[in-house]
Amino acid sequence: MKLLKQLAVAAAGLMLAASAMAAPDIDGVKVPDTADVAGSKLELNGAGIRTKIVFKVYVASLYLPKKTTSAADVIGGPGPKRMTITFLRNLEGSDMSKAFVEGIEANTSAAELAKLQPNIAQVNALFAQHKELKKGENVLIDLVPGTGVVFTINGKADPAPIKDTEFYAALMRIWFGEHPADSKLKGQLLAGK
Repeated sequence: MKLLKQLAVAAAGLMLAASAMAAPDIDGVKVPDTADVAGSKLELNGAGIRTKIVFKVYVASLYLPKKTTSAADVIGGPGPKRMTITFLRNLEGSDMSKAFVEGIEANTSAAELAKLQPNIAQVNALFAQHKELKKGENVLIDLVPGTGVVFTINGKADPAPIKDTEFYAALMRIWFGEHPADSKLKGQLLAGK
């Protein structure tokens, strides 16, 4: 009887450990603990839901070489990085593009914004190819050292990476700048645990 009790406790402990190791689920979206970017294994830094007014728009997850709670490290730290966006509702590609531009404008000086215009035009053209982004579809935004910024929409990578790595910093300020798109989401992405 004592042995059965010990086995039951051990089995319960194993089940708890297995569930703790499983990828977190945020509003039905599985968020893996790691991501591979150009052969580098990155760790999940944090994840959360972007809401606008009262509507859930997407689940965002941030992957870095080393966990951090510092927005400055996310924006300007070295190495590969990934931001994953998985949609919780259908969205027009033009609306996503507009949100990116507004987020960049809210966190970028006029002089820097002028330099970024060709990159912004490239992102607008990319999203223009996607009339609708459907619930469950995703966008990956990778910073690949030596290559630049690579957008992947629904598994298809843009064949023309944006070589200006400063553009990645501008993109990250959408979520981690002084005027983030969603301050609650900023905190969730910077959980560092």
